[in-house]
Amino acid sequence: MPQPTIRSATPADAQTLFELIKEFAAHDGRLDRVTTTAEKIRQSIEASHPPITYLLAEINQTPAGFASYFPTHITSQSAIGLCIEDIYVRPTHRRTGLGTALMNQIKQSAHERGITRIEWTVGTHNHTAIEFYKRQGATIREQSRLCRLILAI
Repeated sequence: MPQPTIRSATPADAQTLFELIKEFAAHDGRLDRVTTTAEKIRQSIEASHPPITYLLAEINQTPAGFASYFPTHITSQSAIGLCIEDIYVRPTHRRTGLGTALMNQIKQSAHERGITRIEWTVGTHNHTAIEFYKRQGATIREQSRLCRLILAI
């Protein structure tokens, strides 16, 4: 198996990321909730202070997955953390180490910035992902619940 390339996405990757995001949403049964566009993704990447970081995973220069994450603030520690928004590996590339490579890149980015906490959510039904995250050293907080408030603009 060729070594994957994990790199920060560029504006030129916006359409590829958009396709991967839609693929991930379809896989999760939430394609109808995708409202972003390749143009919005490109604008996020080009922003002077990008609100999110996208990583693109490639095998032989072919897109195989992506991850996205953004900074958070841990008020009890007056410290910066990271929140992983999405991590997705195409089904044909699962169990090849690509998910681990994406996680390792996020961990390295956190380490380089002095960040000591990374958080994300995972569906309680997604047992494969839960086991993967445990192998990455994550603690699963069973007692927490995700709260979401959707506001009209």
